[in-house]
Amino acid sequence: MEIGRSGCLPAELWEKAYGRRGLGPPIAPHLLDRWVRALMDASLLQIFSARIGGVTIAFRGELILGDFAYDWIAGSDPAHHSSGANQLLMAEIRRELAGLNLKAWDLVKGKVASIADYKRSFGAKDIPYYQACRSYGAKGKAFEIMRSIRHGRE
Repeated sequence: MEIGRSGCLPAELWEKAYGRRGLGPPIAPHLLDRWVRALMDASLLQIFSARIGGVTIAFRGELILGDFAYDWIAGSDPAHHSSGANQLLMAEIRRELAGLNLKAWDLVKGKVASIADYKRSFGAKDIPYYQACRSYGAKGKAFEIMRSIRHGRE
């Protein structure tokens, strides 16, 4: 198994991640690819991949700005989950990012306990983030209600 940087988005693996849950991707793959290329051209995104026999079986994209990194996008082939590729990929990314002297690597806690446990196994700590908003008048309140409906919040 090879772990290294990739020069492109393995969109088919990203789509599989949604397909396993019976969902379609939230953005058209060709649009995401264009966005990813722009971020990579601006040196804001690094994509790491795991390959077996030259075939990409898992990837993760890390947004990096200054001394902060954000685990932004990922995908993998379920047929290779038992290979340990995802775990090895995370370990290698951690090793590479450690050399950048980052203040934080946000692994984005999953709302699924097993995902949160997996990320904690790499040394992640749960840090609560708070969001505050204020509505100004009827128009602002209507906007907040529509936003909460769109994002599935109460």
